[in-house]
Amino acid sequence: MEAHLMASIVNLLSRAYNTPLYITPDKLDVILGVLERKLDGGAIKSKYSVAEKPTMRQTPGCMAVIDVFGTLVHRASGMDAMSGMTSYESLTHQFDEYMQNDGIASIVFRLDTPGGEGAGLFELTKRIRAARGQGKRIIAYVDEAAFSAGYAIASACDTIVMPETAAVGSIGVIAKHVDRSKMEEKLGVKVTAIYAGAHKNDLSPHEPLTDAGAAILQEMVDRGYETFCQSVADGREMNVADVKATEAGIYWGANAVKVGLADEIQNWDWLMVAGLEINSPVKGRKGGTV
Repeated sequence: MEAHLMASIVNLLSRAYNTPLYITPDKLDVILGVLERKLDGGAIKSKYSVAEKPTMRQTPGCMAVIDVFGTLVHRASGMDAMSGMTSYESLTHQFDEYMQNDGIASIVFRLDTPGGEGAGLFELTKRIRAARGQGKRIIAYVDEAAFSAGYAIASACDTIVMPETAAVGSIGVIAKHVDRSKMEEKLGVKVTAIYAGAHKNDLSPHEPLTDAGAAILQEMVDRGYETFCQSVADGREMNVADVKATEAGIYWGANAVKVGLADEIQNWDWLMVAGLEINSPVKGRKGGTV
């Protein structure tokens, strides 16, 4: 395996372990499994190839679309993009470009994502919320999933539209620690850490997770969860307690509207027609328009 490719995989693994993630657990397990196999020479495959990965575009009628597809990361390298990842950095760039374009009346975040990293996420959501009421409608269209970090982005928009088959939610945080000590023992490998500072080695993958290490991870997860729930509450005009009451559950179609996680059940074609006329209303929270 080429050295730069190996370094990229190791970097991705380091960003996936021992850190709070805003992603569905099943997708996280898939990602970790793929990366681990890649270290053994397997191939990385994604539903989004480089050629297929959508980019921002402007539709007729002054509506701009930003695709939020795949796993979300702070910054993406070339290999990340090949693996079906989208960066908050690129989304911010696209969003700013459209906000500065006087010829655009509406911006649509089109989401199909299980979520991803926390780094960079809330800087983006704050940016979106701050832009609300500044002359452009900001719409989230769920096509077909906006989970965890993806839902954080959707919740920052003026309104959330989704078809009956789409799903939102997973408002929670997860962190995983890998203990490689038994595997290394079988391979005849022993790693000895020399360190200073009592907690420096708490999250080492070369030995079982200590109570102190577990406490550190739990504190990071809890802090991230509070930030996440507050962000959703601010964006959706909900009580934090009601956001937490979802217990990271997933809600489809009308059920998402019922609990306040979405506003409108409509398909993509309806949204495109609504966007053709600048003054055409798109229903928002509490029966208003955006």
